[in-house]
Amino acid sequence: MTYYYCSFKNKNNLGKDRAIGYLSEIVDDHIIEKLKNPNLTKEEFKAIEYFLHRIIDCFIKILNASIDNQDYETFSKVNKALLEMLTYYNPNGGLWKKEYEIKNKIESGELKIIPESRKNETLAIADSGVSDFSITREGLKWGIPFPYDKNQTIYVWADALINYATVLDYPDGENFKKFWPVDLHIIGAEINKFHSIYWPAMLMSAGLALPKEIFIHGLFTVNGQKMSKSLGNVIDPIDVADKFGSDAVRYLLLSQFPASEHGDVKADDFANKYNSDLANGVGNLLERSFTMMIDFCGGIIDEKKGVEEKITLLAEKTEKSYENNFENYKLYEALAEVFSFIKNLDRYINDEKPWSLNKNKDEKLDVVLNTLLFGIEKIIVWLEPFMPNKMNEAKNYLDKLKKGDLKKGEKLGLFPRI
Repeated sequence: MTYYYCSFKNKNNLGKDRAIGYLSEIVDDHIIEKLKNPNLTKEEFKAIEYFLHRIIDCFIKILNASIDNQDYETFSKVNKALLEMLTYYNPNGGLWKKEYEIKNKIESGELKIIPESRKNETLAIADSGVSDFSITREGLKWGIPFPYDKNQTIYVWADALINYATVLDYPDGENFKKFWPVDLHIIGAEINKFHSIYWPAMLMSAGLALPKEIFIHGLFTVNGQKMSKSLGNVIDPIDVADKFGSDAVRYLLLSQFPASEHGDVKADDFANKYNSDLANGVGNLLERSFTMMIDFCGGIIDEKKGVEEKITLLAEKTEKSYENNFENYKLYEALAEVFSFIKNLDRYINDEKPWSLNKNKDEKLDVVLNTLLFGIEKIIVWLEPFMPNKMNEAKNYLDKLKKGDLKKGEKLGLFPRI
């Protein structure tokens, strides 16, 4: 998409007759049909480009003169013809040419689209052919008015998309210089075409770098139905956060199904899942482990005693899978790996019975407690992106524990049962 800006110190009213003459040339079927031809060669395009530049300059002069003379009838006619022509003419190539460039960038990985299914969907859109679009709409009563024609309104997507740049004070703002191009653009599946075709085309025409990656997430229903006020199945995020806490809600949503796919959120099961996974799962693991560390050795653990190899190997395997999933925005899968490790660490406690080791003053107790400490520190790191507040609480508690500053009975209380 191209934006033309021209200023003239001496604006001349070229007259209606001359304006109508140029209008006739612009709407000539032969010229328009050539411009609409997707197979227009570079040589053919260059042959008419100089002529079109002269018309654009002349049109802008007429528009300026019409404004000065309050000749809105001429202004409206000329503006309409100019918009029609610019729908098909773009010295930077037009959307129908940008499709091929965008497709090549996607296929080469220069513009990375995740997941693979959405990448294929985007390529199919490009292959099917996408026509140019006008940045204005005629006759709409809502939206931002086009400043040069009272009958035109800015196309909502053109207005919305450029906010990604203007919010950073494009073009000269410090934030724009610092943050553009973006590392990751996250969008919903239903607006793929606008963000993976239209927006890159606009950026390329403006000479701006594209996002490095686009992650397209799926949509969710609630108990098998779309959210609707009439059905009364709308999930109020504030109410849910008040009940479970923001960290827990983040987990409850992300652990329902893969982020890249459509899925169903079973809000009625939130309380059960909170209790089973958070209160009885990670919360209970940390509480029982920390309690034993305080009760058995005052929190001062001899880390020189080493860590059980089977747990270190399991942690290495979990971490490798976790990082791969996380880097590819497979958040559901990353969480599943962590909670599988949590279950294994719980099983390790039940198998080793540290309470019996303590009662019998078995030297292996130090190894078991150190192994638990190792595993818990890994869990805190892995869960921090999902539960930053709760994991910060756990880190602060652990720091005090390792210094011997906690007394028996001082609980973490990370996820109280509901």
